[in-house]
Amino acid sequence: MNIDPELLLDYTIWADDRVLEGARQLAPDALAAPIRAGWLSPHGVLVHMLAADRVWLSRWQGESPDRLLSAGDLPTLDAVTEAWASLREEFRAFLQTMDDPDRVVSYRTTRGIPQQDVLWQMIVHVFNHHTEHRAQVALVLAQNGIDVGSLDLITFVRSG
Repeated sequence: MNIDPELLLDYTIWADDRVLEGARQLAPDALAAPIRAGWLSPHGVLVHMLAADRVWLSRWQGESPDRLLSAGDLPTLDAVTEAWASLREEFRAFLQTMDDPDRVVSYRTTRGIPQQDVLWQMIVHVFNHHTEHRAQVALVLAQNGIDVGSLDLITFVRSG
């Protein structure tokens, strides 16, 4: 079995965009309200997803950023959309030119802790990370009467 990282990227973009468009329908107070006590808002979760993407891609390219972007760095959904557009193209370029998915990547966490992981496992982690956080935002959307439809991979594959 081979996992196609570009298919996973296409799926992730499709599903993320559905949630992002749903988030645009939220009232401003719902978009800014923590999903649960002491946690991020739907806007904050979307920024976190993008910020994590940026950090992981940087690690694969030999860099070790020491911080994640925050909602203050991308204060609107338009800013998130714009930042994601260029980052997605960087992701696609990286995946298309990736030469050894089994290589071990050494990096430092944002807290400065040395770490090593296998590249393909890190790539799968990024896509799984999106699934987790998309579900959190989709729940808020559903609680506010906004239906983004099925976000399942098989739904994406069948629609292609």
